Amino acid sequence: MNADALEGKIQTAQQRLAALLHRAEELPPPQEKFLATLLEELFVSLEELQESIEELHSKKEELTGTHLALEPQQWSYRELFDFAQDGYLLTDAQGIIQQVNRSASNLLNLHQGFLLGKPLSIFLTPETRLIFHNLLPQVHHRKQIRDIEMCLQPAQGVPLYCAFTVDTIRNHQNQVVSLHWLLRDISKRKQAEAALKQCQMHYRSLVETQGELVCRFQSIGTLTFVNAAFANYFGKQPQELIGQNWISMALEADQEALLKHLAFLSRENSEGTIEHRVKLSSGEVGWQRWHHRALFNGEGEFIEFQSKGEDISNIGKAFCEFHQHQTEEKLPPTQNKLPDVLDALPAAVAWISADLRFLGVNRYWASSWGLPPETFVGKKVGSLNNLVNFSKFVQQFLNNPVEDASQEIEIEVDGTLRHYLFVSYQYPSQGEAVFIGTDITEYKQTQQQLQAALRGKEISLQEIHHRVKNNFQTIYSILQLQSSQLKDQQLIEVFRDIQSRLKTMGLLHQKMYHSQDLTEIDLAEYIQDLANYLFLAYCQQANKVVLKLQVNRVLTGINTAIICGQIITELVSNSLKYAFPKKDKSEIFINSTHDNYGKLVLMVGDNGVGLPEEIDFNNLQSLGLRLVNSLVKQIQGNSEINTDNGTTFKISFTENNRLQ
Repeated sequence: MNADALEGKIQTAQQRLAALLHRAEELPPPQEKFLATLLEELFVSLEELQESIEELHSKKEELTGTHLALEPQQWSYRELFDFAQDGYLLTDAQGIIQQVNRSASNLLNLHQGFLLGKPLSIFLTPETRLIFHNLLPQVHHRKQIRDIEMCLQPAQGVPLYCAFTVDTIRNHQNQVVSLHWLLRDISKRKQAEAALKQCQMHYRSLVETQGELVCRFQSIGTLTFVNAAFANYFGKQPQELIGQNWISMALEADQEALLKHLAFLSRENSEGTIEHRVKLSSGEVGWQRWHHRALFNGEGEFIEFQSKGEDISNIGKAFCEFHQHQTEEKLPPTQNKLPDVLDALPAAVAWISADLRFLGVNRYWASSWGLPPETFVGKKVGSLNNLVNFSKFVQQFLNNPVEDASQEIEIEVDGTLRHYLFVSYQYPSQGEAVFIGTDITEYKQTQQQLQAALRGKEISLQEIHHRVKNNFQTIYSILQLQSSQLKDQQLIEVFRDIQSRLKTMGLLHQKMYHSQDLTEIDLAEYIQDLANYLFLAYCQQANKVVLKLQVNRVLTGINTAIICGQIITELVSNSLKYAFPKKDKSEIFINSTHDNYGKLVLMVGDNGVGLPEEIDFNNLQSLGLRLVNSLVKQIQGNSEINTDNGTTFKISFTENNRLQ
């Protein structure tokens, strides 16, 4: 029983006694019988009061025990609050600071006592105060808002970027009485984002300006990226090669070996090197050496191949000439087996017998060790200390019944560790083999730089898409909050249209954030999700309308996807609002195909009431339709409108998409 209940009982007892006394005064004497009744009533009331007092004493003892039990926990909470690494603030519903911990006072470089009673907003930079003032009304409608980025202005020093999380404390009437603020310093993350952006620019510059061939392709060989050097080698523009099959560019006789090589790569053995021939646009055949790397995500699922190559046509042609010469005529004695053409090659060449002895080397090989070529003839391959790894490769190759093989080998030359890629060819009839080694040290260093730059670029792009999506969501939430306070239906519709346009772009950035390939997006999947959202946004009519989608899978860049999404948003929302005032069998359709000229054709229409006959499409008053015309012009496309049996918009434009 609480104090209010006890007071109520006392008042009731007083009222009953007053009533009895009043009756006693009205009755004529003798009043002994009535007085007995009065005393009996008084006795009952006193007993009830005594019981209530005892119950209150019992409750008081319970509360005292509870208070004593909670006191250590309150001290623990206070210690956690004061010594937490993150800043914590307690404000009232208007944002006036009531409590502050040490971390928050350190962030602001001000004493804790000075902060009490001050508005939190005055410690924010002028640019972020508007965000704070827009945030406060939202808090009253939500339990928690997380990770709102605002900039603190310390008493001294530069502004600090912080992520704010706010929780609401409400009374029994569900009214906000105080706000708990968590402040986390994210200045270092901001600096990292800037560094990642710089890394991305460095990566792009490095890939586009280097002379080596760089490409990425899917498991079936479909090219997803080529650099300028790759495109120039094949005499085409980069966009012409995107979507072509990389395997088919190899000579037909070499395609099976290339496929086996790629199939051998796994998460545990993700890198490999191979040489093969390719068909050039001039009709000639070129030799290339490629280093392929298979990329996998965190779950071990294959993403794509990332490859770097170089032209080795001079070496390949020289070896072919030597091989032909070896086959057609008997060579001179051992020391003269290597023709002069091999001495001119910028690669190390050695001819080795089945018993692992040098039969001859070219000048490049000999000069790498500062010895004449004749010095190597007759010596065991393993007799040179710095050729231990090479000796193991030679022995393993000669003991296996294969015609050719390749392997990267580290060799110490003049005190410096160098990386060589050796390719070997064996002739079983003679039990001999030739080994050709190319110095790829600079290539390995460049590869490491590219891998680091690529990782930085992927992290940077994902973070950027995530932040853009969050910013769109913040603006969307602010508009939603403001629109909930409007009474004018026309203004509400304007706010909803703006929210739909924001959601169109935010949805795209959300998909890019979760995409494995950050350079393109599946337009069909994006259109499906966008259409579903629009039907939910305009739910008053959407439950009566059937959506028909016929969209082929098209991979496109983010800029084109944004424009297509905005066009679809304007046309579908317009149909949902105006096309079906009374019609029951209502349909909206979205189609995308490619015409015979390779243009992407996007059609959006409905079977509604159609547009007025007197409408001038060159002088439109509707903001939505004017926006559609403007967007079509941005992609240099053509638009057509058909008003037979409803309204159909047909938009065609040229884009470097890939229809699959």
